[in-house]
Amino acid sequence: MSSRTLIAFLLVLLIGGSDSPCWAKKKKKSDASTGTTATIIEVNFASITLDNGTQDQAPQTFKVTNDTKVTLNGVPATTEDLLAGMQTTITPSADNTVALVIAAENPKAIPNKY
Repeated sequence: MSSRTLIAFLLVLLIGGSDSPCWAKKKKKSDASTGTTATIIEVNFASITLDNGTQDQAPQTFKVTNDTKVTLNGVPATTEDLLAGMQTTITPSADNTVALVIAAENPKAIPNKY
């Protein structure tokens, strides 16, 4: 075995066995109540209902108040701007009933609309 082959083999072993964070798999966020991404099922001026994409958990509904901060694609918005099917992140109140922050993303947004 040549020295180059041996060095390459050792490098592969060292890199492959590393516990470096760059090799770690990212965990998918799945619980909308903890400030993670979910899909809007229904939204109106008083509430927002989300599907977190798992069959073992029922959709979650949060109250929307005058103090709820809403953004769409990073721009201030209202619940009237939100549509079913959009991805959103909810920051809930301590009792997990009120949406304090709704940060929605609409990848199909018309350029320069928001």
